[in-house]
Parts: sequence; C-alpha cells; structure tokens
Amino acid sequence: DVKHKHGRTALHLAVFAGRIGFVHLLLSSGSDSDLQDESGHSPWDWARRFNRPMMEMIFSNDPKSEVFLGTPPSQDAELPLHQAVSHGSIEAVKQRLRQKGLNLDIQDRKGYTPLHLVIQSKRLEMVNLLLNINLNLVGGRGRFETPSTSLHHAATRLDTVILRRLLAVPGIDPNLCVAGHSPISVAAYHGRMNTVACLLGMEGVEINGRDLIDPPICRAVAHGHLDVVRLLVQQGTRLNINESTIACHDTAIFIAARGGDLEMVQALLRHGQIDVIIRNRWFEDPLMLAVKGGHFSIVDALVVNPRLKYFSLKRSLDIARDDCIKRAIRSRMEDDNIPQTLLKRSPGTRFGGL
Repeated sequence: DVKHKHGRTALHLAVFAGRIGFVHLLLSSGSDSDLQDESGHSPWDWARRFNRPMMEMIFSNDPKSEVFLGTPPSQDAELPLHQAVSHGSIEAVKQRLRQKGLNLDIQDRKGYTPLHLVIQSKRLEMVNLLLNINLNLVGGRGRFETPSTSLHHAATRLDTVILRRLLAVPGIDPNLCVAGHSPISVAAYHGRMNTVACLLGMEGVEINGRDLIDPPICRAVAHGHLDVVRLLVQQGTRLNINESTIACHDTAIFIAARGGDLEMVQALLRHGQIDVIIRNRWFEDPLMLAVKGGHFSIVDALVVNPRLKYFSLKRSLDIARDDCIKRAIRSRMEDDNIPQTLLKRSPGTRFGGL
C-alpha cells in the first residue's frame, strides 16, 4: 500500500487502468480497498465512480467474480458493455443497453467493439440483441487495420450461423475491403472452408481480387489450405485462376510450384483455364520454379500439360541440375517432337513489374 502521486496506491492505479486481473491480485495480497487518496476517494469509490460493475463485484467478494476472472476476455474488459459481453450475461448486456447515451461502437484498448467480442464468443442471442439496435458494423481494429468490420471477425470463426445473421443485415457489403482483406479472403487465409462455402453461396460475393487485394485463391494456396483451394477451383469460370498477387505478380500456380506442394498443383491444374506458360515479373514460369526448387513430382505433373512450348521446356532444361528432372523434360521434348517455336507472351504477363 505504498502511495504514489496524489496519495494513490497500486490498487488505485489498477482501478484507473481498468486492469481487473491486477485488482483481484492486489486485493488477494491484502491491499487496503478503503485507503483514501488525497482527494478522499478509496479504490472502491473510484470503481463505483467509473461504473465498472465487475470491479465492484470483486471488491464485494461476489462469488460470480471468480467465474468471470476465469475467462481470458476478463483481462481485456475495461468498459461496462465490454465487461457485460465478456462475462457472457445476456441480462447484464440488456441492462447496459438501457443506459441513455451509451456508445455501442466504443473500442477497448485492443480495438475491439462489443459486437466484435460477441462474435468471438459465438453468442447468437447476444448478436441479435446488438443488431436490433442502431449499430455500426464498421469500426474497431482487432486483428485488422482500422477500420475493421464485424463481418471480417465473423469470417474468421468456424461457425457460420453468426456470419449468416450479419449478412442478412440490410445494406451490408459482403465485399468490403479492409487493409487488403475482404471477408472471403480472410476466410481463405485462415482455411475456414465452411465459411468460404457459405460466402460462395451468397449473391454478389466477389471471389477474385479485383486489383484491390491479393486473390483469395492465392492466399489459400500460400497457407496450404487445400480444401479451400479445391472449393474455389470448382467455381469454374467464376474464378480468375490466373489472377496474380499485387506485390510479386505470382499466380496461384506459381506459389504452389515454388512451395513444392504437389497436391496443390494438381488441384489447380484441374481448372480449365489454368495458364501454365504465364510468366512473372522475373520472366519465370511455373515449370522453371519447380525445376529451381528441385521438385521432381511437380515437374512431372507440369511437363505433361499440352500447352507447354519448346521454349519453356528448353529454358527449364538449361537450368536443371537434377538428373531425374532433366530426363522428364527431355522425354517430353522427344516424345512430342515439339517444333522449336518461340513462346508467345501470355496476355496476363506483366513485364518489369508494371
């Protein structure tokens, strides 16, 4: 109970900072909750003045406080509505919502709004309660840059019930891009196949990058989510399989070939419009990347593609170091007796990164 500036103890400071866990720890260690600062207020007084009900429960040794303190969100709850949401009490949330002038979009120190926390807890009843009020679905940060949306947070969850409820809100944009992420690209990034399937069934959902974000197919390939990739490939012409990433201009087949993922390459090759002779900003094609990486199985899968030209095979053969890879390329060149014609530049190729 050593006093700091203005005669305040560590318990005072913990109350001011909204650190519920610290308050509990200090009280358990014997800190005096009635010790007044220079203004004549004790830590308990300040807890009541700040309208922090969970702290009041802790000060009064309410048994329910032990239940709340056992949940991870309790350490981050600083605001009354956030506290009620984190506690999981529908009655407490209803009580808070009756308050006049309550800011429903206020963020805690991690950037989460109450709706973000509700979505994370998968409490549909509480989601419905908040959505029935004039609530802004855009705002806060959480895992994403500001502004984030509740739709993005729902897209990272395994349960699609809340996602469908949010998509039913009139005027909501299912393609809203935040820091290079749309809801479907977030789901693809995290490998949430059920969520991706749910979004694919929604009218107006854009599954390509539209030059604003990295394509969801590229994100799914880069993070090894084979089931999501297969699901996207099944969309046929709706999916632009040859769309490239913004930074490196790599298409999905480039990423898979470089990474040595045979199943991923095979899944992508099932798309009817896959371009295996497209080149990136360094004039490399997928076969060259597979050869450079020494991925024989992928080379074997690519060389049988009838679209490969002599020029592409010859370039890859020239840089090959593995004997098995050399034999596979030579076999294709000899068996097909491919005429030595120059490779025409793919329409999708970007030279010099422009």
